[in-house]
Amino acid sequence: MASSSFYHFRRLLILYLITFTFIVPILCYFLPYSKLFKVFHSEKEMLINAKDLNKERLADANAYFNSIDKTESRQFYNQHNQERLDLLVVIVTVQRKSADLQKLGYFLQATAAMDKLLKHNQSFRKKKLVICNVDAKPINHTDVTFLSTFIPTIQRYGPSGRDLSRSTTPLRAALYDKHLHRNRYEKETVDYMFCLESAYHMNSSYILMMEDDAIPHREVLSNVKHVMDTKLHHNSREFGYIKLYYPQKWQGFAFEETRIIELLSIGCMGAGIFVFFLICLLDDRKKSSPFSIQILYFLAGCIYFILIAELLDRQNIMELRRFSPSLYSFKKSPGCCTQAMLYSDHILPSLVNFLQDYARPGMDHTDIAIYKFTLKHNIPCYQIEPNLFHHVGLYTSLVEGRYKDPEGFLFHV
Repeated sequence: MASSSFYHFRRLLILYLITFTFIVPILCYFLPYSKLFKVFHSEKEMLINAKDLNKERLADANAYFNSIDKTESRQFYNQHNQERLDLLVVIVTVQRKSADLQKLGYFLQATAAMDKLLKHNQSFRKKKLVICNVDAKPINHTDVTFLSTFIPTIQRYGPSGRDLSRSTTPLRAALYDKHLHRNRYEKETVDYMFCLESAYHMNSSYILMMEDDAIPHREVLSNVKHVMDTKLHHNSREFGYIKLYYPQKWQGFAFEETRIIELLSIGCMGAGIFVFFLICLLDDRKKSSPFSIQILYFLAGCIYFILIAELLDRQNIMELRRFSPSLYSFKKSPGCCTQAMLYSDHILPSLVNFLQDYARPGMDHTDIAIYKFTLKHNIPCYQIEPNLFHHVGLYTSLVEGRYKDPEGFLFHV
């Protein structure tokens, strides 16, 4: 019995040593957000790589727009002007303050990716892409000037802004016409209000609001349609919005009940696999293993997979869900972030009214205001994981020269 126990212990020890000495470190070397990624890569190296990837995406975006016909593009988006749309995508954009930031081309990348998806994906039949330019000097936003020849464009400080002012309430019209705001949060909220209300008047069942530094995954439209068909329409569930992006740095394993349960579930599922392969398939003596040995393998397997999951971290484990739309997580939405939000059109009038009253000194960010609106009216809102959008805004527009953690910007599209 002692020799048998030593045999099984030695087998487990060898497996642990191979996995955690060679396999996991190699995986961590290539996977951002893994626990060892920053051990292998300095911040300077990550920043250089993130800049290089941004240059590649920008070059691809410019090549894409140079390869398509402007007239055909406008006709594509105008073909359903007199009909109710299935999906309207609105890209909210403002010129970044620094000339160097303009050269990064976030807006061009986001628009190229979404334009390409809408024209090739058939998940939504009647669809449209619109640029919402909220820059105080719209003519100076040169990227919008260029892209407006391909894609319909509305401007807060332009003819479309004046048209909306005539059809909305006097108070909102005054807000939309306002050039000097008390703080940047007020302008951010009024900008979002303008784009939301403009989108509502375009008569679409669903409105996808995305910021100009968010790039969609290739499967975003297919997955959104799958969610609507299986988790919303099938169960007659009303919703306010579905969040399609949440910062990855906050998606790791943490000391929260749901994520602890998730980690333990990974351990238990892995332990079952562990027992099956190491006892049923690899036991060269071809006889039943004692129950105590099976328990040993189960506990060892549980710890084994929990350690692997912790070292790779949740962001990378969730990538396995991309194999099928049915595997995506669909859960209650947190408050943060408006990079990519899918709204149901019926909540937009009351949401715009709420934001109008919320635009005051000392106000919170727009995302928190929207979250408070849903809490006040008890409107269910959801989040899809893993993310269906990338965030490409490495450099913040608030403080010149300041950049965010480059680890989150090391991705290919």
